[in-house]
Amino acid sequence: MSNLLNPDAIFSNNEMSLSDIEIYGFDYDYTLVFYSKHLHTLIFNAARDLLINEHRYPAEIRKYEYDPNFAIRGLHYDVQRAVLMKIDAFHYIQLGTVYR
Repeated sequence: MSNLLNPDAIFSNNEMSLSDIEIYGFDYDYTLVFYSKHLHTLIFNAARDLLINEHRYPAEIRKYEYDPNFAIRGLHYDVQRAVLMKIDAFHYIQLGTVYR
């Protein structure tokens, strides 16, 4: 059966009803498309506003704007310790990249 799969093809699941999906995410690994700088800002603002409006985060975080120099890849959020950190390909926490 593996001979029937084209490794260069894009897989899609067309048997799934999108009405059953509660949360959508971005693959965001740049393998299929290139993203504009405006999209980064849009995603940041939408996520920030969702946290404030739907999950009761403090409105004071609205003052934060998207910073393109801040790490965007390899981010991990520890929900138990409320810590945001950058993890490298070897699962090490990179120095100077832990935020509470």
